[in-house]
Amino acid sequence: MPDREASQEPGAGAYAADYPVREYVAAMAVELASMARWDGDETLASALEVAADMARKETSASST
Repeated sequence: MPDREASQEPGAGAYAADYPVREYVAAMAVELASMARWDGDETLASALEVAADMARKETSASST
């Protein structure tokens, strides 16, 4: 279990490695986009896909 006393800041230290928030956001945005598209809301689906792309780009940029 991560040492939560060491850092309360999101995305800091070993805590960030244990909880890849951007990967989760990207995955959830893709799922939500599918739901929006299924419901006939292409505008919302497109916005959610942009959010997923942004989350993925930040992940790849910060890992280099």
